[in-house]
Amino acid sequence: MERLIDPVIADLQHEYEEAIRRGDVWRSRSIRVAGYIAFWKVAGLAALSADRRLSRALAFALSTGTIITALLVWVTLAAVPPRIDYSGRTTWLVLYLIPQALTISVPVCLALGVFCRLRGRNPTGAARRTVLALAIGCSLASFANLGWITPAANNAFRVFLVGRPEVRGANELTIGELRRRVHLALPGEIPEALPPAFWYHARLALVAAPPVLCLFAFATATIRRGRSGLMVLATLTFFVGCYAFFTPSQVAELARWLPVSAIAWIPNTVVGLATIAIAFTRPRATEATAG
Repeated sequence: MERLIDPVIADLQHEYEEAIRRGDVWRSRSIRVAGYIAFWKVAGLAALSADRRLSRALAFALSTGTIITALLVWVTLAAVPPRIDYSGRTTWLVLYLIPQALTISVPVCLALGVFCRLRGRNPTGAARRTVLALAIGCSLASFANLGWITPAANNAFRVFLVGRPEVRGANELTIGELRRRVHLALPGEIPEALPPAFWYHARLALVAAPPVLCLFAFATATIRRGRSGLMVLATLTFFVGCYAFFTPSQVAELARWLPVSAIAWIPNTVVGLATIAIAFTRPRATEATAG
């Protein structure tokens, strides 16, 4: 407090009062915003330096999330037909694909951070509330991303790749447009390998993924160390693999046995069942309580 927080607050107050005294309203507002940013930056750095376990968890989760994002982008680029030459345009194509990849990598990154931070400890009520708030916030951000940002980026990717406007498919429709196509039984604007109901429920499943994965990480965090890491790795690998490597033809094959809406929820269902199984069978950790 004496070396970091108090000086930041004192500088903020002094510069803000000086701007008000001069009658420079916009300057005072910019100082306030800059002061808030500096405060939270210093507070965050202080928290990380004081809690090495938290800093290691964040570093591991962010590095893993970056790798998953790169993998998902690479999988999509690798699926581009060889006849399309996108050399010299790779940077823009990667930027257009990042929002779609983040819908999968961010929940996984959050779950890994929760697991690493609470591993081997009995979490307190404050820790539970923090995890719940993070999961809900991630879901809301994912809803905005999947509802509007990702469809616009996917459409820009398609147009930039082929060099001309294209008729939008299910991945380029906003959540409202996709919902209307499902409920009004509208025909697709382009031939789709899967019905719109699958893509609609897949988006809802991804929106629900952060709480599901966080509950799983929360449950496995109290398992003895020898077992928990392998379980988390296997489950999260399965979750990412369902979205990275399942092709429409494979999903269509599953549709012979299950409704397409149910297929979209398979990753979440498997993770949820694993969480329930762990909650009833796990041996409790006996280490210190996590704050």
